[in-house]
Amino acid sequence: MDKDQFEQVLNIKRELNHINFGNGGIIQTQGDISSMHYHNAFKGRNGEVVSVCEECKDALELPFCNNCSSKEKCDKTEYRLRNMAHGTHTIDYLFALDKENRLEKMEDCASILCDENWNDLPVLFLLENPSTNYYDLYASDNKMRKRPANGWFWIGSDYSKKDYTYPHYLAQGWYGEMICALIKMFKLGNAYATDIVKCGMNGEDGNGYLSTWCYNPECIRKCVGNYLVKEIKTLTKYNKTIVVFAFSQRVASLINGAFSSIPDLKDINPIICLMPHPSNRLANDYRKYVLYGKAKKALYLAGIDTTKADLDFLENDNHFGVLSSIDYNAVIEHIKKGYPQLAVKKVSQYRGEWQGLRYKVKCTKNAFTNIDEVVEICCQVMIDNKKVDFGYRIGETGFWIWNTNNKEIMLASDLDQYSQEIYNIYNSFVEAIEKQ
Repeated sequence: MDKDQFEQVLNIKRELNHINFGNGGIIQTQGDISSMHYHNAFKGRNGEVVSVCEECKDALELPFCNNCSSKEKCDKTEYRLRNMAHGTHTIDYLFALDKENRLEKMEDCASILCDENWNDLPVLFLLENPSTNYYDLYASDNKMRKRPANGWFWIGSDYSKKDYTYPHYLAQGWYGEMICALIKMFKLGNAYATDIVKCGMNGEDGNGYLSTWCYNPECIRKCVGNYLVKEIKTLTKYNKTIVVFAFSQRVASLINGAFSSIPDLKDINPIICLMPHPSNRLANDYRKYVLYGKAKKALYLAGIDTTKADLDFLENDNHFGVLSSIDYNAVIEHIKKGYPQLAVKKVSQYRGEWQGLRYKVKCTKNAFTNIDEVVEICCQVMIDNKKVDFGYRIGETGFWIWNTNNKEIMLASDLDQYSQEIYNIYNSFVEAIEKQ
């Protein structure tokens, strides 16, 4: 990206800000809208929310769905358009990744986008609609009937402390982080993440959600016409080719329909790539290849050179082959040797509390040898009231980590930040498996 292209990207970002936060925007806020961006110091927008889009206000008074003939039997008739999200641009992610705090204003991003040769291809990461109120993502103490996002959507935590090299965050359950990883991996300087529909269909308290198939179709048409079309037109202001990563078949169907039927989009050349939704159950050992391979192909078709990303892929891919059975005794002995003071015991179930490490194994009987073969080893470590489960399963799943206290999936880099001691034990576990 040269200086002229960078100025074009800045103009695109400013216009997207007005679509998201300006007068008549999705979530209208106060402050300098043009220069608004994510900032680690606040993890939020520059100004308070003053109003929200109510183009579908008629639907707020109607039952959630006009297509069901048995509404009186349904337990979701209180669902309305409530939780609201906005879009996030590459520039917002750059501020979130800024470890040295060298970025103060959007113009400072030239030191990354130009000096490190990022590309300016329009790229759209497209999901369906805001879901339930996980982690209090959406405001509740406002005078509006809707619940706008509390902070900067798609960026929820401190990204500057995380590792976004392949294959980190190309895993189940990661949304904004997965998008950030793909942006960083392929140096996408003009990428944008948003939902097709900006409002979720939720219960009174913002919890629970329904898919877009349950929406009044007129709401979808209004939202796409008022916002998504403008977002796409803005992204493609200087380049009419756009790569759209559609996360789910529903999203792919809706965006294909939009490009084929909306006159304002007829001059745009979309390359639509169907991606697995972050919540689906595709095994992570496969998911990383699917996400990487599909992204690479779509970007190649758009003329992007992915050579650098390919080298990183070859260097960092951690697949070391498939075991037929796990020698769990060797794994535990390896951990004991490295941590002789660690209390270790084998259990059939996790009951009560246990300071140290306890483990269990899962077996399957080999029909030819009639021998029970260990296909998964699960460990639970509790140190200083921090409890983490991790394990390895042969075949599809591979290594996994679960934060038991916070009830969320973790990566090794997250565990390193959470507990250095448990992280070191986990590394010893991985070393023992990889030696087999």
